[in-house]
Amino acid sequence: MSVSILMKIKKAQLEARKNKDGFRANILTTLYSECSIIGKNAGNRETTDEECIKCITKFKKGVNETLVNLKNKITYPEKIKELNDELSIYEEYLPVQMSEDDLTKVIKDIIDVNSFKSMKDMGSIMKMLKAQYSGTYDGKKASEIIKFLL
Repeated sequence: MSVSILMKIKKAQLEARKNKDGFRANILTTLYSECSIIGKNAGNRETTDEECIKCITKFKKGVNETLVNLKNKITYPEKIKELNDELSIYEEYLPVQMSEDDLTKVIKDIIDVNSFKSMKDMGSIMKMLKAQYSGTYDGKKASEIIKFLL
């Protein structure tokens, strides 16, 4: 059995504390706490990898939104570097994301195999995509591709 994402985060957090890397330790402590509470709140069980991925993705989205807001106003180079460093920590625990070309190919295959033809099928396509490739694609981008292909 492979080590869960939650345990990888905990191990990395302890390592960062040992190495006196306060920035990394703080990010990982927060991330570990937020991920572990999901399982505890759902019946005092361990958080699944899929739940961790959703939580990490939420953190990453928040940092990306902050970066956009900072870049649209006065530039804060130190803060932007810090946020980019934070993003790279989150990305260590997320599955590799499909490229737009790969995502388009997968969606085309789903549409062709199932003979989907109209926008009414969008929900079915998204459901199949999620079942097979959860966490490895950008949902907004997938939606745009499906709209374009249908």
